[in-house]
Amino acid sequence: MQRSKNVDSWIYEHDPAIRQIAMTLRNIILSIEPTLNETIRWGSPTYEKKGKVCYITATDYYVTLGFFNGAMLTNEQILLGSSSAKLRSIKVRSLEDIDTSFLGELISEAVSIDNQNPILTSNKPEYFNID
Repeated sequence: MQRSKNVDSWIYEHDPAIRQIAMTLRNIILSIEPTLNETIRWGSPTYEKKGKVCYITATDYYVTLGFFNGAMLTNEQILLGSSSAKLRSIKVRSLEDIDTSFLGELISEAVSIDNQNPILTSNKPEYFNID
């Protein structure tokens, strides 16, 4: 799948340290599952296959890798954040915080969940989608 120029722009809007983390997470996601559709939704990079799989958000201090059906992940209790009944996320504050193997397992499992149950992710009305 071709990388989204909109995601390129989103990444380059951030400070260099945050940019490096976001680029690394993006590379991990797309190396694990290159067929994911990469787009900007709700102002952040979102990765989809049959449904929504994961997303990246950023602040001035960290980057978040979130999973739309994170509560269904086997290792979901290890994830640091829970913003809803379904979502789970990991905050990454430095490149050293990134465990490529662990994240690869989570991403693979999230894609597998999506392949089995794509309707589990909520779909916002189309006017919420920014591309």
